[in-house]
Amino acid sequence: MTSLKQTEYRRPLVHYWLRGVIDDEHAETTFVWRKEMNPALSLVDEDDGRLLEIATIIPTQPQERATLSTIRAEEIIRTLAKKNPEHFLVIINSGGEAESLPLARLLDKKHKVDLFPLIAYRTVILPALIGGLDQDGNPDKKGVYSSDVLDLQAWSRYLISRDESGRYSIESFGGTAEAERVGDLSAALKYMSRNGILVNRQSIQDLYATDDERCLVTVGFVHHPPKDETDINEAENDETSLGLPPRSVLAHDQDVERYAREICRHLGLSTNLTEMIAAAGYRHDLGKAREWWQKAIGNFEGWQSNPIAKSNSRSFDHALNHEFGSLLECQDDESLNPLSDRDLVLHLVASHHGYGRPHFPERAFDRDQPLPLNRAAALESIHRFDRLQKRYGWWQLAYLEAILKAADAMASRDYRNGNIGGEQ
Repeated sequence: MTSLKQTEYRRPLVHYWLRGVIDDEHAETTFVWRKEMNPALSLVDEDDGRLLEIATIIPTQPQERATLSTIRAEEIIRTLAKKNPEHFLVIINSGGEAESLPLARLLDKKHKVDLFPLIAYRTVILPALIGGLDQDGNPDKKGVYSSDVLDLQAWSRYLISRDESGRYSIESFGGTAEAERVGDLSAALKYMSRNGILVNRQSIQDLYATDDERCLVTVGFVHHPPKDETDINEAENDETSLGLPPRSVLAHDQDVERYAREICRHLGLSTNLTEMIAAAGYRHDLGKAREWWQKAIGNFEGWQSNPIAKSNSRSFDHALNHEFGSLLECQDDESLNPLSDRDLVLHLVASHHGYGRPHFPERAFDRDQPLPLNRAAALESIHRFDRLQKRYGWWQLAYLEAILKAADAMASRDYRNGNIGGEQ
């Protein structure tokens, strides 16, 4: 519904919790080669957040995966590291959590890396240009070939770069068209928005960096959903083709509040609980009113006077966290004081897209606020979750969270179906 995006939800490997990860000949590792990993060195700044998002935004597809024994996979990776120490790998565990590994670390003899437990029963995303396949397409430590076989009918990828003079280049990976070159940020954003090119959160922040001489390299994506009877037909049912007007943050929050009250009424919840869930619904998207968020979804002119929550732009709005900003907006909201449980309202706002149960990663922080303030609010969200667990219990708290998520999903459904504001 509106939960965190995860590529896989497998059960944990219980036997490895019991005896640890050892050199097990039965352990397996999956390799995937991707072109968007090629400029990895340029994607890593102070941290690896941008690289991890870019590497994981497209779920791995069956035709991409090469599964082999972990012992053999380790041998191949160490050999590739000697030839390509400047590159990075991204390792994804069975729960969808990702971490990066600079290949240069494997060459450090003083601080040796125990690679086997890092890659056992995991997926490793490799840069497409470093090799690792033989001429028949089999993983081989001496292989100089590689193969990015992502389904291009489902996804398009673009290399986006900004040079020292501030000019932008937007070039398709593997495309035949010439690179689009534009002169300023506004033109670049409009081109990406018009073509539905999605960029990650850190790159959005860097696009708005005040240092005009700072170079930028990132990767953008366009998803092309299948068009058949079992999937939404974008050409007929999306808000772009319907010509729907954008839905403001205020109007969408009101829609969610109304649905929250309706759900609570049908469930027979108490007045107190109803008011708290409705209050969370009325405030859950306040973080979308930030300038960077508004311009990222194409609201260049009216973002101050009329920030929008739902737009007919098919570019960025599904990938930008806003709930932490909403939480910060609510923390000092004195109108919440009369409610019987202010903690619950703040938690429902914070958790309506899956984070805040109990923590927020730094990539989800509000970029309008300084890091110490974000960290303090994130720490408090953990304590708040603990207090609410003791107050309501695990399942009842999750039940209340689900009500707000359902109300949000119903309001969004109405907008997609052209039923603006839920009018019948």
